[in-house]
Amino acid sequence: MGAPKQKWTAAEEEALVAGINKHGTGKWKSIQNDPEFSHVLAARSNIDLKDKWRNMSVSATGEGSRPKSVKAVASTPKGEKDKVLDPTNRIPESNVSDDNSGEKGSPNDKEDEARENNDDLISKKRKRQIRNRDHALRSRERKKVYLMELQMQSRYLENECKRLQHASIYFTAVMQRIIISTYKSVLP
Repeated sequence: MGAPKQKWTAAEEEALVAGINKHGTGKWKSIQNDPEFSHVLAARSNIDLKDKWRNMSVSATGEGSRPKSVKAVASTPKGEKDKVLDPTNRIPESNVSDDNSGEKGSPNDKEDEARENNDDLISKKRKRQIRNRDHALRSRERKKVYLMELQMQSRYLENECKRLQHASIYFTAVMQRIIISTYKSVLP
């Protein structure tokens, strides 16, 4: 399978935190490929970085999972980019300014991404439902058109049969007259 698990060193943890400060959370490949940290994190994959950060964040609070009303941010002056310095530095959400909510690496990114992913899943599901409904409507319309064409062909063929029946009756009558006139001319 994979290489055996190696215990994280303090230097690796410091490099991870510094990489998150520089690139932001979720930029694991960028942190791993950054020359400043790549020599320290060479034995770690981007998945290892993500898992370690999650574990560091969870263990810092002492909780099983991160509560929704708490964010990991550094206390920086307003207007500066919020940086994650240490997963133990947590402040309640009510104290976080919304000035930097759209910047990369801001704490709102994860929640926004999760909300967008959820919205994407819902919108994908909704699009699929609409597409399926449209296909069903088109299928029903095609069936209606097909049935109407069959009815028209049926009426046409019925009329043709009636016309041929009338023609057959007419020609039968004509043939009988010819036969009768032939008998009259032959017999004296």
